[in-house]
Amino acid sequence: MTTTATRLGTCFSFLLGAFCASGLVALLLLLLGSGAESAAEGAGVVKPEDRQAVISDILLAIELYMAPCIYSAMVAARDQAMYQSMASQVGFGGA
Repeated sequence: MTTTATRLGTCFSFLLGAFCASGLVALLLLLLGSGAESAAEGAGVVKPEDRQAVISDILLAIELYMAPCIYSAMVAARDQAMYQSMASQVGFGGA
């Protein structure tokens, strides 16, 4: 019975951590986009009525920049794990 409780606790903790992390990243991106938009509005480049559209465009640009970076990091981690698995099977681990 404790294994079921442990699994539920682990799932709940994982979901809570994912929710908190996504909230933090969303807040940071929103603050970054809002700050850039405020600077552009102060310089007279952006009209006040276009505020939300500019913030959305800035956030889209940041996300489009981050997507390949995140993919590259995930692929590198996958390749490292595959290499370590193959190296341990072949016996490069000092046997």
